[in-house]
Amino acid sequence: PWLRTTLHFLLFCRRLFVTRWSEHMKWEVWCLLVVLFCKISSQTGPLTNGQCCPKGCRCTQQLLYCYGLSLTALPDELGTCVPASVEKLLLYENQISEINGSPFVRFKNLTTLYLHDNSIHHIDRDAFKGLDKLAVLTLHLNQLSDLPLGLFDHVPSLLRLYLYNNLISQFHLGTFRSLKSLTRMSLLSNRIQSIPKDTFVGLVSLKEL
Repeated sequence: PWLRTTLHFLLFCRRLFVTRWSEHMKWEVWCLLVVLFCKISSQTGPLTNGQCCPKGCRCTQQLLYCYGLSLTALPDELGTCVPASVEKLLLYENQISEINGSPFVRFKNLTTLYLHDNSIHHIDRDAFKGLDKLAVLTLHLNQLSDLPLGLFDHVPSLLRLYLYNNLISQFHLGTFRSLKSLTRMSLLSNRIQSIPKDTFVGLVSLKEL
């Protein structure tokens, strides 16, 4: 993405200097482009010194792709040298079985977290701690039988939550109490026998269930 952005920038600059705009206007546009390019490069550019990318993954300043790698655990690098500016973490289609501690706490700008199609059977209560901006969370196609009370207290901005195709049989009262922004949730193909009447109290924005 960084190389593509650079090429587009250079091509645009070439067109800029063959236009019939006044020199003053060209200078103003040039300054604006430089500022914009620096901004984009800082977000999508290659990793810098001290940053790293887990083996087999693809990384930029905003994105981490680690899907389809048969990982059995979250990469250790998440807690150390993966860029903290990452906004999207794609960890689906692996064999991750547990999420312990708060492995994503460094990623304050994270908006999208894909964890579906793994073998997750356990998630710690504080697994999503620090993810105040998280909007999309996929946990479907796993082996979850329980959602610890307070699990979603750390993601107040969540808009979409996918939990279908798990082994969930019941919910703790208050499990979804903090998800006031949630608009879509999917619980299909679980083992739910009954749902307490107040389970979804507080989901004032929910439009699809």
